[in-house]
Amino acid sequence: MKKLLFLMLVGMSLFANKTNKECLNMNYKTCYEINDKNLESKCDNKDYHACFLLTLIELDNNCNKNDYESCHKLANEYESDWKFKKAIELHTKACNGGYFQSCDFLGFFYEHARGVKRDIAKAIHFYKIACDNKEYLACESIGYIYSEGFWLMQNHKKAIEYYKKACEYNKGRCEKLAWQYEKIDDFNNAIKAYEISCDAKNNNACLRLGIMYENGENIEQDINMAKKYYSLTCRYKGGVTCDKLEMLNQQEIIK
Repeated sequence: MKKLLFLMLVGMSLFANKTNKECLNMNYKTCYEINDKNLESKCDNKDYHACFLLTLIELDNNCNKNDYESCHKLANEYESDWKFKKAIELHTKACNGGYFQSCDFLGFFYEHARGVKRDIAKAIHFYKIACDNKEYLACESIGYIYSEGFWLMQNHKKAIEYYKKACEYNKGRCEKLAWQYEKIDDFNNAIKAYEISCDAKNNNACLRLGIMYENGENIEQDINMAKKYYSLTCRYKGGVTCDKLEMLNQQEIIK
């Protein structure tokens, strides 16, 4: 909560040095020396900048004690401040320590050249570590690399393999698997994957099923089924899908 309030107020990150004795001055433009007691006093007086800096100091101390979740969180703060070298160092420590979300982040850094030279082999290496440990976003990232063929030769079989893992770990993400099946014209499996994702309250998956049934798109047209899925989409998200459902109901009354 302290972090959120800080970001809302100033939209920037503040960092302590390795001795935890530096922070930013009252105008938050240059650094000055202050001890932790002063920070605590400022935080008690609702100085959210001081509170946030205390949070960073705590994360740093915990990371030094091999609390790898703290290393991960601290790395995210360095990343938000565009200090990628330090972020990579901390994510590497966390990843090696078994905090696999950091492995996913390292994959992202290497794929998108954030602070390092783009290296797709390394990106997949770190994504795979995370994916093998049920980080579904990492599985999706590998699936996307193989599906799109930007950096490697396109391989739909590999894409499906990793999208299936993401779907297994998070049913709401089966929509990505469904998209991949549609891409290779395997509509039966696409519909099954959409249904799994819709059952997990993925609004987009329900909407896609509604469109397919309404238009008879690669499936037998069934207005009742279309209304079923539009109804779910309306319930989950509202908006134009509710209007679409109402239009289908009105058409049925006119008939």
